[in-house]
Amino acid sequence: MARAQKARAGDLDAVLVAAYAGRLKGAKTDRASFDPVVAEIERDARVKSPEIIAIAKSYAGAAKKIGSRAAALEAIRKRFVELVRFDAKNELAAKSRPW
Repeated sequence: MARAQKARAGDLDAVLVAAYAGRLKGAKTDRASFDPVVAEIERDARVKSPEIIAIAKSYAGAAKKIGSRAAALEAIRKRFVELVRFDAKNELAAKSRPW
């Protein structure tokens, strides 16, 4: 029975992580910009579990441990929804302020 090897910090492609995290942050609350980046991350063969976990931590600022590729993608999507909701809430609050 083979064990999965843990990636060492040196095995992580930091340039790839920074590029994808930057593109996700650049999408802000724009779904049309966000979805293609996530789709590209899912398709990119260079993005292994350690990279996608690092991307999720950089983008989502995940406090809890992310242990899998699926959990990392979920954390990325969840953070985007949080940002969209926060932005919508602020827009609504701005409209209701009398000043």
